[in-house]
Amino acid sequence: MKKVEFGGVTGKIAFDAKGDLRAATVTLYQAKGGKFQPISTVTGSGTPVQ
Repeated sequence: MKKVEFGGVTGKIAFDAKGDLRAATVTLYQAKGGKFQPISTVTGSGTPVQ
């Protein structure tokens, strides 16, 4: 996996030596009133996405 690298719909997909995504993006949600609301999106570098 560490040599796999390609352009995907969400951007560049690449893996590190352990097989983890190099720049994964995660969105955190909070449940309020029976609905999920996004509260923050963070990139693999720890940078919040606006």
